[in-house]
Amino acid sequence: MTEIWSNTNSMDWEGKPEGMESKVSINWITPTYGNTVGWKVVEGRDFSEELVFDSSAVVINRSAARYMGFKDPIGKLIDDHFRVIGVIEDLTIGSPYEPVRPTVFFNLDENMYIINIRLNPSMPTQASIEAVSAIFQKYDPSGSIRV
Repeated sequence: MTEIWSNTNSMDWEGKPEGMESKVSINWITPTYGNTVGWKVVEGRDFSEELVFDSSAVVINRSAARYMGFKDPIGKLIDDHFRVIGVIEDLTIGSPYEPVRPTVFFNLDENMYIINIRLNPSMPTQASIEAVSAIFQKYDPSGSIRV
């Protein structure tokens, strides 16, 4: 949740000025990521596990909408075939001492190698870690995944 995993300077979008170098961060996420981290959708909608065409959809943060000059971002195309379905409030990803980066979230529902877990704040931390560890042990008895 605290890392930007990729940046690009070659992203295109509808209305991008000729010759503008893009400085956009990219995160690949599963459809349940937004609910897990508690992001707030301010326009459009979040990804859905039930909608197969969401594999060609993106959610952007408000900083990306401003950076790309989108007054009405829903339905706009990014890189010719990814359609914006939602805009979220800016999240602090990376350093809280730096401005929020324009970020595009791509739906990737397989081959993920990072797991974000939200712990129940009313449960003691150690008990939460033990519960999560038990689940990982059940599904990964070899211990290749570390908690």
